[in-house]
Amino acid sequence: MVSPTVTAQLSTDFPYNGIGRPFPIRVYIPGGARGEASVQLLEPVTADIVDKARVTAGVQDLAKLFPDLWTLKRPKLVYAQLVVGDEKVGPALVLQPMLNPRFLGSRRMERPSSSLPTKTDRCTTEYGHTSTST
Repeated sequence: MVSPTVTAQLSTDFPYNGIGRPFPIRVYIPGGARGEASVQLLEPVTADIVDKARVTAGVQDLAKLFPDLWTLKRPKLVYAQLVVGDEKVGPALVLQPMLNPRFLGSRRMERPSSSLPTKTDRCTTEYGHTSTST
């Protein structure tokens, strides 16, 4: 008995792709599929179409098909879905930008002046020790 091999209609050789670099994917169009093939970028939850580009079977570069992937000021998660004719084919690729976390940096958070401790403020710990803030 031979078990069938299933491949995704859109797949990538690399799980991570650097910003501004090529983003190769493999497009497999199943036999019997009729119509023009395209990749659609879809919003999560609503599946609204963000952008679309025509493709052919074989290796395609998502960075060339969708240059906005690297130029958006606020990158966001999208799904890349193969569509043949009007029909979605196979599972979508999840494209999630890996962003550096935002830090406050050297800026100090501002608090109202009444909540800032002074030298004479005293604090009693749960063990009964008293300390003066400096």
